[in-house]
Amino acid sequence: MQRADNPYGLKPNIKLAENRFFEVYPMNKADLPHVSHIEKSCFTTEAWSVKLFSDALELKEKYIMLSAISKQSRAVAGFIVLSVIFDEVNLEDIAVDPSQRKKGAGRLLLDAAVSVVEDFASFITLEVRAGNAPAICLYSSAGFRKAGERRNYYSSPHENAILMTKDFTGDDDGFIIR
Repeated sequence: MQRADNPYGLKPNIKLAENRFFEVYPMNKADLPHVSHIEKSCFTTEAWSVKLFSDALELKEKYIMLSAISKQSRAVAGFIVLSVIFDEVNLEDIAVDPSQRKKGAGRLLLDAAVSVVEDFASFITLEVRAGNAPAICLYSSAGFRKAGERRNYYSSPHENAILMTKDFTGDDDGFIIR
């Protein structure tokens, strides 16, 4: 049984995953200035504020937040935020510092997040800009499948969102759009 203040078994400073360049840990308050900087460098109009990240970090039963730390500099190189409602998980935000891309941080964060939720979640959903081919490729390679589309979901510029789902029940045919 998990404690209410730590419902997903995440322990501060306990490494969840690593590759040659990065280590993934549960996010902590000290990460927030770096996380906010990365967020603003990756997203202009839809960027989360420091307060939004801080508030989510306090709601441990509703959010799972992980940081990728550079092995070389020990600075935050990327992050992922998932929201949880019962057995449903939504990937709310994922970003990697532009200077740290192409080293596997996004995939490492995604794989670590999946490993945290796969034992209790029925599925993970996400929205991605229809024109973001690298992200769609990353999600597809991690087992996410197209489940639908939201017209004009994004602004600045206006763009459709592709809905993607990764199913953990073994019955993902209901989510797939062919």
